[in-house]
Amino acid sequence: MTEQAPRQVLDSIISNVFGYGRLDAPLWFIGYEEHCDSEQDAKRRLPAMAAFSGACDVFEAHEKMGHPNPVNTSVWPEMQEIVRAAGLRDAHVGRRDSDVFLLELLPLPHANKSAWYADLYAALGFTNREKYVEGVLKGRVERVRALVQEHRPKVVLVHHSFKDKSHLHGLIGGEPVKKIKIGAKWLYIRRDGETVWLASANLSSAAFWTDAERANLRTALRTTLRMARRPAD
Repeated sequence: MTEQAPRQVLDSIISNVFGYGRLDAPLWFIGYEEHCDSEQDAKRRLPAMAAFSGACDVFEAHEKMGHPNPVNTSVWPEMQEIVRAAGLRDAHVGRRDSDVFLLELLPLPHANKSAWYADLYAALGFTNREKYVEGVLKGRVERVRALVQEHRPKVVLVHHSFKDKSHLHGLIGGEPVKKIKIGAKWLYIRRDGETVWLASANLSSAAFWTDAERANLRTALRTTLRMARRPAD
């Protein structure tokens, strides 16, 4: 049985929206959930995560979480290819000198989307993963949307297939107004003020993307970045 994390630590992680890279970056990636290797790994990460806020350097943050040499996740290489194709600075995604900002909607780390660490997160009072998502996701969507409106990135790519589309619509400011077919998948598009929102399937499921689909996504994102222009003040 894993010792439960203190309630104040969990509340801090849920209420403080943080990510990796630069808040003033032109390209943001929004994923669904913070990743870890196991429940013990999640426990090790929590104290450092409770102190994070705003923008962190991805390598410095992982060192504080007990991973001084973080192994590339399945999603980072694909993000890196998108960055290169878009002509942005070829720094590792999530570094302070990169042109991207990475963040996750669900902040408590899990090894996969079906995991729920009931002992570790017992102080929150959620009896299962579904109750956790129900209790946390709506507020997180509102906080992340407010952060986007504050910093006005040119393009935000949300990479997750939501079962409940209301969460996606709440995040991007309404229903998508356009969609582009990329292979067997769709890329959904909505302009909201100065930001163009794109929504795709999960980038971490790279095995389910064909080479042609990945190439089409990179092309679409490069084109969107080049066309996105902030109106004059």
